[in-house]
Amino acid sequence: MSNLESIVPPVAMCKLIPAGEFEDSALVWVEDEDGIELVMPREVAQYEHDEMIPAPTPEEIIIDIGKTHKNPVLAYCHTYWDTTCYTGRTRTEIFGMKPEQTASESALRLWFRVKGIEVE
Repeated sequence: MSNLESIVPPVAMCKLIPAGEFEDSALVWVEDEDGIELVMPREVAQYEHDEMIPAPTPEEIIIDIGKTHKNPVLAYCHTYWDTTCYTGRTRTEIFGMKPEQTASESALRLWFRVKGIEVE
């Protein structure tokens, strides 16, 4: 898949981001006139849509984590993305979480964990 949706977390995860977070993310989820959710650049969406859901990229997420947590790491582990924080242990070992399919999903799950936000 080679589109904007492939480089951000799924809309369901992004809807869990608290208000005020990632207000400057470059991409946002919006709903078109047919009710289809899609990703658009914020600078385009702001003129066409009232409701925008931040769709942060892995880089934006890791930068934000770095503001509160020292040395976050997002690493590709064989067939999936995983996260560690220089502990030498995988995210699964630390948090008991299953590996996610994309870097953006893994990064956002780590962000939720660092922020103390419970997600399934």
